[in-house]
This record gives sequence, structure tokens and C-alpha cells, in this order.
Amino acid sequence: MARILIALLSVLLACDAIGAEKPVVTVGSKNFSEGYLLAEIMAQLLEVNGFTVERKFGLGGTLVCYEALETGEIDAYAEYTGTIGQAILKIDDPAPQVPMLNNRLKPRGLMVLKSLGFNNTYAMAIKASLAGKLGIETISDLAGRDDLKLAFSLEFLNREDGWPGLARTYGFD
Repeated sequence: MARILIALLSVLLACDAIGAEKPVVTVGSKNFSEGYLLAEIMAQLLEVNGFTVERKFGLGGTLVCYEALETGEIDAYAEYTGTIGQAILKIDDPAPQVPMLNNRLKPRGLMVLKSLGFNNTYAMAIKASLAGKLGIETISDLAGRDDLKLAFSLEFLNREDGWPGLARTYGFD
């Protein structure tokens, strides 16, 4: 989580501590189910704590949401640490740690706080019956097969640690 958590946490603590009027917080989201869900959870948490929330859900992918955060169009959105590293900061580490991300984000006035407590690693799925019929047990077993169609999100197709890295590693065309 980038600016989202600093903004929310510091505003919550400061306003509650001094009894100040709480500002309107604009929560954004990416344009897929998990993004909508996490944004709604944040919005409801803020509302329960007395904040007025403006929702700007379904903005787009990572770079659209990040730009909205940087320009102040939104105050918060949920983001993955790996995505912050790969897509935003262009770090060559597939699993960057929060302190490193914060060192890079600090000059931008942004910060990553504590994890939400879950992992969202990419995975591939195939029907068990089809995998058994075709003898597919690993990703390597997919190499050289032209009888299967793969489907990915646009973001995965364009991320270096998505399709380009997968194709290079496993020799996919």
C-alpha cells in the first residue's frame, strides 16, 4: 500500500487525537474484483471511524491508479508490493521489501505501511481432467503446445514479471 495507508493512518490518528474535523477521503481502486473489494473495505473502515468517503473505483490498472494517487485525485488505493517495485519503481527485485520501497517512495511523498496480511502470487490453472488427459503437471509441460489457449489480464501481459518473464523462462512463443 502506498500513500493510502500513510494518509489514512495519520489522518485517523491526528483527527481523533485532537478532535478535529475529519477530511473527506477519496478511495480509488483498480478495475478488477479484488481491487473493488479492498477499496470498499477501506472505505467502510473510514466511514465507521467518522470519515466521509468519496469512492472512485475501477479507475484502471496500476499506472492509472498510481498517477491518480500522485496527483491527489485519490488519497488511497490498494497496491501490491511487487507491483510497486516492478511497475512503478522499476526495481529488479521480484519481491522487494517494504523498507527498500519506502526509501524509493519517500522523495515522492509516499510510503508503504504494514501488509494487509495476505499474499497474492500469480498462478496458472487448468482443469484437472484436461491436465490428466494431456499429461500436464508443471508449467514446463506447456512448452511447445499449440493446442491450448492461455488467457491473462492485460496487466500480466505487459509486466516484466508477468508474461514476458514467464515466456522467456519456459520458452513459450
